[in-house]
Parts: sequence; structure tokens; C-alpha cells
Amino acid sequence: MDFVKPEDLTAKLQTFTLTNKQDTKVTILNLGGIVHEFILNSSTAPQNLLVSCSPLVDYVLNPFNVNKQIGRVAGRIGNASFKLGEQLIKVEANQGVNCLHGGTAGMGNQWFAGEQVSTNKCRLSKLLTPEVDGFPGELEVMLEYELTEDNQLILTYHATAQSPSVFDPTSHTYWRIEPTKSSLQINGEHYQLDQQQLPVAVDNNPVYDFKQPKNLEQALSALQAFTGNPVQAFDEVYQVGKQVNNSLPLVAELNVASLYNLKVYSARNGLVIFTANPLDVKAHDQGVFNSLALEPQTLPNSLNQPEFGEIRLEAGQTTSCQIVFAVTSLI
Repeated sequence: MDFVKPEDLTAKLQTFTLTNKQDTKVTILNLGGIVHEFILNSSTAPQNLLVSCSPLVDYVLNPFNVNKQIGRVAGRIGNASFKLGEQLIKVEANQGVNCLHGGTAGMGNQWFAGEQVSTNKCRLSKLLTPEVDGFPGELEVMLEYELTEDNQLILTYHATAQSPSVFDPTSHTYWRIEPTKSSLQINGEHYQLDQQQLPVAVDNNPVYDFKQPKNLEQALSALQAFTGNPVQAFDEVYQVGKQVNNSLPLVAELNVASLYNLKVYSARNGLVIFTANPLDVKAHDQGVFNSLALEPQTLPNSLNQPEFGEIRLEAGQTTSCQIVFAVTSLI
């Protein structure tokens, strides 16, 4: 398999800057399709809403998939195996017995070819093959990034299968939070997870219920009391994405007081949330969280749970999906 190496950064790294009339700036890297920065203009000082690596080589060295585009398949694939046609496919087991986030050579650890389309748009592309990432089939992938005048970051993922394959990407973007000043609402149902962190069935546990806005500090305290683990993070799956009038459903809303409001839109039926401190592993392990990843996708392990959704592609088939991060400044 082939993937990004730290020594390649000087020769291969490209950056693309998206701007709008509000002087918002989004920086995209051709390394893993990373959304490096989302900077709001303000009368005092510009505010980066993301947890960003500096130096940039830390994106390669850090284990938290910081701000990367994830694929071919987001989330966990149970036992790192699935059927494709009549063939049993085995992929890399990079988290216990499961494959997580496309494995160590997934999209987030690949170099993309990139082009600046306009001041507010860029495009990345990559041909994924079994030799590149260990997944079946040749897959032409194109990622489009657009920053609108009202501060929506629109991520559009396109894929064309040259031979039978699978595709279900997400964005692993870490949005800055202060748990005491942050609230989260999720328009969906929590899924109970098994010991392998694979979704089993919808439950009604109020600890995980975000149907109404809930303060994150209070939610974390309730979670840690329920689990008996004083440093427990949220790493949870929700069923979302009930489409109305052909519009892209609002699946989650994050509010960080005096800084920003974030609405996340996706038509797919899954959302993973993850509280973290990705640049400070010691603090993360102590339960001190400074960011939240909101990861729209098809419900994880759908390759082995057909009722969750179909992400297989036949030869010649094209698919696309979209994630919208809509930001309102509260500065």
C-alpha cells in the first residue's frame, strides 16, 4: 500500500485558500483533503474555528485523523471483511479486529492532485487502487470544496468505480469547543454499540439523547457518571438524515457561546460524534476535551448490516454525496 510519508511534505504539499466577501478564509491541503483552517474575521483578531496542526507534518504523525477526509469507507468495518459479489473481501484490521476509517492507507493518508477553481472553490482528485489503499476496485475520487458568501463550507464527494468497489466518505474535522460554553443538538436517535464499537440497535438512553440542545459539560459529566469512567469521551453513532421536501437535512447543531454556531447538513443516515483533544494526547486521556468531530456517513458497518444502507458500487457506477458545514459568527 502507498500513503503519505513525512519526508514528502516539502516536495508534494499544496495549499488552496477559499475566501468570501466576509473575509472568511478556509485553507485546504492536498494531503488527505485536510480542511486546515476555517478562519472567521472579527474586529479584534481572526478566529480559527478548527483545531489545526502546526507544524503541518503533525498531520502525518498525529493518530487522530485531524481534519482529514476519510474513505474509502468511514467508520468501522466489522472483522475487517465484507462480501463484494460472491467474493469475501479482507481489508486491513487497523483497530483490533476491525478496519477503521479506510485503514492506514485510506484517503486521509493520500496525496491528491489539486486545482484552484475560483477564489471560493477548489477541487482534489485521486485514483484509488488496491495497490494504493488495500480496498477492492479502481475508484476515481473527486472532492469539491466551496465556501459560500454566507459562510457555508460545502464538501461534495464524487466517485466513479472502474470495477466493483465501495465508497462512503466523511470529513473528520475537529471544531473548537469550550464544553462549559457549548451546546449540541442532534436530530436523530442514538445507536447502542457492541464491545467492538459497532452499532447494534436504537436505544432510548437519555445520557446520549441530544434531541434538545444540551450543554456539553453537563452531557460529559452525565456520560462519565453513567459509564463509571471519569475521563469518558463521546464516541457515538446516531441515525439521522430524514429528508423533507428534497432538501438536505439538518442533522446537528453546535453552539459555542460568543464564538460561532455550526449547523451540519447531510442526506445520509448516520452521524458519528467524537469529543477529543487531538493535539494533546495526555489531556485527551485525562478527559479534557477541546474539540468535537461531527462525521456524517452511512451507518457504520453497513457492508455487513445491509439494513443500514448500500455503499457498494458496480463497475461503471458513479455516486456522490455532500456535507455542508454552515457557520454563523457570534463574535
